[in-house]
Amino acid sequence: MITLDTTALSLLFVPGSQVSKPGSAKPIKYAFERLECLVDRIAQSDETMLLPTPVLSEVLVKVPPEKIQEILVELNGSKW
Repeated sequence: MITLDTTALSLLFVPGSQVSKPGSAKPIKYAFERLECLVDRIAQSDETMLLPTPVLSEVLVKVPPEKIQEILVELNGSKW
């Protein structure tokens, strides 16, 4: 079972999200693409992915209100 944190979920669903190494303001190159690749590998291996409720709520407060339902439908429709 793989658990995603707020940073990972934000990269997937919050437009313009970036992540940097601790103690640095420089964004990690290709962070979104790397995370997408990880999610694809997890999905292909039929591994279970866990999204804790606090993580989901932290991400949903950062997206535009009109995108919330779209994200929830995508997550609920996912096999993982």
